Amino acid sequence: MAKKNGRNPRNTVCYTLIGDFGNPVYHGITSDINRRLREHTRDGKNFSRVTVSPKRTRARAEQDETSAIHSHQDSNLFGNPPYYNVAKTRKTYFRWGWL
Repeated sequence: MAKKNGRNPRNTVCYTLIGDFGNPVYHGITSDINRRLREHTRDGKNFSRVTVSPKRTRARAEQDETSAIHSHQDSNLFGNPPYYNVAKTRKTYFRWGWL
């Protein structure tokens, strides 16, 4: 991507899909939030609302996304990531039915 005025472009947002009970079910990043939400809906992800951050550089967005997933794991009794996040998790976790 081309730099503008010697800086990396701020064209990426972090977003969180929120489930029916107010719990985060997915943390992600994208440069086109409308397209990405259509893809999640098409893929069958269930969510009732979305929160979106201000635009930032791609590198910063990736750091923030990973941090959000890890924070979710740290605050969860079993260390589970948000329901639909599989990548960027840092440790094993327990899902009901897995041993």
